[in-house]
Amino acid sequence: MNTHSQLQTADRRTRERERKIEGLLSAAAQEFAAKGYHRTSMEDIARAAEYATGAIYRYFSGKEDLFMGLLERQMSGVTRHVQEAVKAAAGPHEALRVVVESQVEYASRDISLIQIYFSEGVEVMKEPASQKRLEA
Repeated sequence: MNTHSQLQTADRRTRERERKIEGLLSAAAQEFAAKGYHRTSMEDIARAAEYATGAIYRYFSGKEDLFMGLLERQMSGVTRHVQEAVKAAAGPHEALRVVVESQVEYASRDISLIQIYFSEGVEVMKEPASQKRLEA
């Protein structure tokens, strides 16, 4: 196998891994929204994602790690969205208005994650390890 083929294989594996992680996060979001964080099991998430339960543990250490992954995905998305919106702002007052509007607009795209966070996720966030992870 030449170097070019090896790079293509590595890229394909990376894309496949990212696709699987995204699928697991989406399934977790669905299950958390439907049943709540505490009433959702790893088996529920595996079933929704069409994976064996053990397969999830290749990507996440547990339910809390999945939840944190969802929050990280949401925070990264809103950060990118706000940064793009602010680029077009003409001055600091306009930028502040755009920041608020773009955050609300982004959050309204997936209200289920906001509901999960405020209904049960706040408890997860009380853990020092969770707080440090999001701060990073």
